[in-house]
Amino acid sequence: GPLRGAAANGTPYVGGYARLSLRPWTVGVIQPRALFARPIDRLAAAQKWWIAGVSLLAALCALWVSYGLLRPIRSLRAAAMKAADGDWSARAAVHSNDELGDLANAFNSMMPALEGRARMQQDLSLAQEIQRQTQEKAELLRAQQETLREAEERTRLILDSAAEGIFGVDTDGTITFVNPAACRMLGFAPEEMIGQPSHQLIHHNRADGSPYPASECPTRAALTG
Repeated sequence: GPLRGAAANGTPYVGGYARLSLRPWTVGVIQPRALFARPIDRLAAAQKWWIAGVSLLAALCALWVSYGLLRPIRSLRAAAMKAADGDWSARAAVHSNDELGDLANAFNSMMPALEGRARMQQDLSLAQEIQRQTQEKAELLRAQQETLREAEERTRLILDSAAEGIFGVDTDGTITFVNPAACRMLGFAPEEMIGQPSHQLIHHNRADGSPYPASECPTRAALTG
């Protein structure tokens, strides 16, 4: 068994004894504790450097593995952010042939389809906007046509109910409309007047029956400028 103690000079010692199996003897060994612990201290010092080296190697391996894992993830993240901003040319760099490399390849293969779908969505939105504007313009045109029809109807009612003879001409002097009172006064039917030159139809002679040329007619001159 082990023994511990101190010599007379105070030096710590370590001793041990054991019985021999072949002889009826007991053998004891005593030596200073420093001498006893020296091999253990040397082994501990050697193991300390080994542990430090192994720890450093493990840290380097962990850093390398972490860099190897994070680099493709960062590349994929950067490409995804560019795609989210509308840059459809973004591609993820393929750094390995493992699962991350397969993921990057799948992302790169997916980008053309996403671009086509995004452009299709843009075209669809543009078509919907054009359709909406067309419908608004069509509704506005229908409203304007209805307003014009109502105005024409009111004008027709006014012309038909007026006791005075009223007819209209364009800048060439051609009759464009005539009311019933004017037809009765002039002795023509509406279809006989509309579309005819007013001067030749009702203003071609003077009061004395002599010809009245259109070039001398002030009304004609006012209409043609």
